[in-house]
Amino acid sequence: MLKNFYQYLIFIFFIILIVITQSFLSQTKEIEIINKTVSGSSNNFLRAEIKDLDIKDLRSIEEYKFLNSLVCQKEIKSSIGLAEILDFEKIFFEKNKEEIAPIASLTKLMTAVIGKEYLDQNQEIVISSRAEAAYGNFGDFKTGEKYKISDLIDGMLVSSSNDAAMAVAEQLGINKFVSLMNKKAKEIEMEKTYFVDPAGLNLANRSTAADLEKLVHYILEKHPEIFKVTVFDKITIEELNSQQNKTIYNSNTFTQNEKFLGGKTGFLLDNDQGGIISLFQYKDYQILIIVLNGGYYERYEDTKKILNCLAD
Repeated sequence: MLKNFYQYLIFIFFIILIVITQSFLSQTKEIEIINKTVSGSSNNFLRAEIKDLDIKDLRSIEEYKFLNSLVCQKEIKSSIGLAEILDFEKIFFEKNKEEIAPIASLTKLMTAVIGKEYLDQNQEIVISSRAEAAYGNFGDFKTGEKYKISDLIDGMLVSSSNDAAMAVAEQLGINKFVSLMNKKAKEIEMEKTYFVDPAGLNLANRSTAADLEKLVHYILEKHPEIFKVTVFDKITIEELNSQQNKTIYNSNTFTQNEKFLGGKTGFLLDNDQGGIISLFQYKDYQILIIVLNGGYYERYEDTKKILNCLAD
C-alpha cells in the first residue's frame, strides 16, 4: 500500500511538472512573437505599449502586428492624402504629403486654437456688420447678435461659419490675429503653412498634409474639445440679447458614422477643390485621415477608401 501511495505521488508530481513546462513554453512563444513584432522598429511608443500588454492577450498582439505593418495602397482621386494611427504615430497611407495646397476652412482649426489661447472664453462679443458681410451665411449669424466667445468658436467649427471666424478674430484685430496664427504655425513646426485670413476664404491660405498632421497632434494634446464638438450633427448656442437658443448644423456627413471622432471640412468654389480632416475610432485605436485637393464628394469617398484599408 505504501509503495502504491509513493507511486501515486510521483505520478502527480510529473503531471504538475508537465503543466508548468507547457505554460512556460507557451509564454516563451508569446514573448518571441512580441520581440518579432518590435524588432527593427525605432518606435519606442510601440515597444512600451506592447510591454504593458497581458502576455496572454495574443489577439491584442496580433492587432499591433497588423497595424504596425499596415501599408494602404488604395488609389484616391484627391491629389494629397495622409493617414495615421495616432496611438503610436504610424503613417499607413501617404500621397504627396509635402505638397502645398489651399486649405480653405481647415484654416478654422488654427483660428480656434488662437481664439482659445488668447481670448477670454466667457467674453461676450457682438457680431459686427463687417463680420456678417463675410462670404456665406453658415450659422446664420446676424449683425448685433451677442455670443460668448466659446459658443462662437463652437459654432464656427460646427457650421464652418466665416462670419463667426471673422467675429472671433476681430477681438484682437484681424491683422494681429492672423499674425498669431502664423506664429503658432512656426512654433509647432508647420514649415510650409501660411495664413492670410482667419476664415480660409483666400486661396493663399496654404499648408500640406504633413503640416496639418502636426496641427492635429497639437490640438489633441492642448485643446481636444476642438474636435469633440465637431462630432455632433447639430449643437445649440445661446444668443445673449434675446436669450434664445440658436441651432447650428454640421454639414460634415461623417457625423452619421458612429466611429467618427471629429474633424473639419474645407472647400473653395474658386478652384472647386477642398479637403477634409477626419478622426475615427478603429477598435482601441484613433485613426487620422487627411485629404486635400479633392472634389466636393471625392474627399469623402477618398477618406472612406483609406479607412477601409483597416478592414481589408
